Amino acid sequence: AKFRFLKPALILILAFVVIVRVGSATSSVILKGAGMHRRLTLLVGLMAVGNLALSLTLVRWLGLVGVALGTAVPVALIAVFGLVPTACRRAQLSFAELFRNALWPALWPAAVVGLLLVASRSRLPATLPAVAVQLALSTAIYFALFLVAVGAGGRREYLRHVDVLLKRTPRRVSRV
Repeated sequence: AKFRFLKPALILILAFVVIVRVGSATSSVILKGAGMHRRLTLLVGLMAVGNLALSLTLVRWLGLVGVALGTAVPVALIAVFGLVPTACRRAQLSFAELFRNALWPALWPAAVVGLLLVASRSRLPATLPAVAVQLALSTAIYFALFLVAVGAGGRREYLRHVDVLLKRTPRRVSRV
């Protein structure tokens, strides 16, 4: 009860952890594919030890939020200073190229949509239909801005994938 105001922070912190883990997943795949299992194991082990130590330290003062922070900090540090740079070196890709080609086209549309959501949240009623409309509109705006951000070649590629997904039919499962 002492830190009730921190409860929404818990969700934001854990969402951040998911974003970082998903964002660095390709780095892990590159390291596995390159046979760099020992390096990957070392980095994940450091992440786990850091998570445990920091979570045990912060839980005393912040409760579950401390555990979430104890998870977020090592996950972010290992991703930013370990997984991604190692994968970039292995792929012979500079961080500037990675940022320009992979991160920036996804980040600036997200920032625009995030600002729109913050600006509109107090103007809409807190009802399920209003939230659903806001979600649908923000998704459509993000998708449109993302397609602008990736340029003509990327746009063709993403729209081709969407077309394939929309044309898929459920597979029948054969009896065994």
